[in-house]
Amino acid sequence: MCSSDLTGNDGLATNQFPQITFISTQVTPQSDRSATVHGVLTLHGVSKPAILQMLIDPATSTKQHIYFTAIANVSRSEWNMGDYPTMADDNIELKVRGRIVPISHN
Repeated sequence: MCSSDLTGNDGLATNQFPQITFISTQVTPQSDRSATVHGVLTLHGVSKPAILQMLIDPATSTKQHIYFTAIANVSRSEWNMGDYPTMADDNIELKVRGRIVPISHN
């Protein structure tokens, strides 16, 4: 399997679904560096509730920007990505790296 298989119509279909979105609905702090984030994940054109485990990186975070890694375990078949069942497990780990910045209300 090559990268074009993963991004083509049989995989993520990135031409048809160029974005993966997550809209949080609840954030529950677990410690000063971690949180459980509930929300709606849209992947491969399908929106479903999902839970991400978020870990804040204190080495790169500042008062203005919080850098984090968030991980969700998803079932490919629940998001209509069940192709290649003998080559790729149905359960995959989705890892997101990002930055939270304050919103200006001007």
